Amino acid sequence: MSQQRKGDCIFYRRDDVQVTPEDVASVFTWLKTWEIAAPLKAYSHLAKDEGTPEERDFTRLLIKDLRQPVYDSRAVWIRKCPASEQFLDVWREERDRCTCDGGCDLPFLRAVWRVKPLILALPVSFIA
Repeated sequence: MSQQRKGDCIFYRRDDVQVTPEDVASVFTWLKTWEIAAPLKAYSHLAKDEGTPEERDFTRLLIKDLRQPVYDSRAVWIRKCPASEQFLDVWREERDRCTCDGGCDLPFLRAVWRVKPLILALPVSFIA
């Protein structure tokens, strides 16, 4: 996992993910308004398509309906603030309890639902 900082903001990126320098800079600017930014996964990929049946059931208990888009947590921008710090703690907690074998973004979605940070959904095309 790579990190890039700018002021009170940080960009977390998995090493196998490419984001253009222009897009990275743009999102840092947008974080003046937003607390978190992350791209969506493929527009046809919903929470009902993610993870194991057990993880989907656990997620359904919280969000009720799995027919919603999933964020791609391989690239996440975060502005330091109370909501984002709480989000990081909850996301870590959700990842630790996830039973999937890597690559599951349901923990990220559950953290968004639990904390409700001001999140900017970036287009799928942000990740090359």
